[in-house]
Amino acid sequence: MPRHRASTAGCCGRDGPGVHRFLRDLLEDLAHRCDTVRERLLRVNVPGPANDLALAAARLVISARRDITSLLADPAVDNPALVPDHLRLFRRLAERVQLAENHALPHLERFTGDDTNLSELAARMIAEATIPIVPPVVIASSSVYYWALPFFYLISVPAGEPGSLLGLSDLGHEFGHILIATPDKSILPDHVRVAVNDWFQDARREATLARAHRMLTNFWLQDVSGWITGLRSLPVTW
Repeated sequence: MPRHRASTAGCCGRDGPGVHRFLRDLLEDLAHRCDTVRERLLRVNVPGPANDLALAAARLVISARRDITSLLADPAVDNPALVPDHLRLFRRLAERVQLAENHALPHLERFTGDDTNLSELAARMIAEATIPIVPPVVIASSSVYYWALPFFYLISVPAGEPGSLLGLSDLGHEFGHILIATPDKSILPDHVRVAVNDWFQDARREATLARAHRMLTNFWLQDVSGWITGLRSLPVTW
């Protein structure tokens, strides 16, 4: 009788136990990163709003750690049919951790007097202009000009900005990103709210037409909404 060639799918294919072990290793490594980032965030000694940022970032990491623990304890994590879904879930969890690790932690550990002064200046500008947002933490360490991370109420400016007044208008521009991302959309002027909603609905229609697979469409829409609200790891630089 002819001998059939043994398949390698069971040991290293996409649905084999090798992938399950790889997924568990990814999750366990991410859990370790959560613990490390949380401990460092809780050790930082920074004033006022910066301390609020440290606590918010720590809560985000603790939440991700809890979800990772639940996933590792779920027998379904070893179900071959669910591997693609679990990998996508891992990426979402990793993005939450990276948000704290890449953007909150390094700035808080290097927080200086210049950052305190900029944050106080931003709070004064917001109060005088009666802008209905939480005053952000402003740090002088950006390598890509001005950017904002609305989810953390965090703004970064170039290192030379504390000694210059020319960038105040750009600082005000970043307030706008936080304002648009605020959960309470009623505080936005009607024409701004309509413009943002119209753009998103157009993007939804284009995504639906371009992607026949509903799951791909949904993940794409999550990405777009995340970038708008600052829930993704990329700061807003436009």
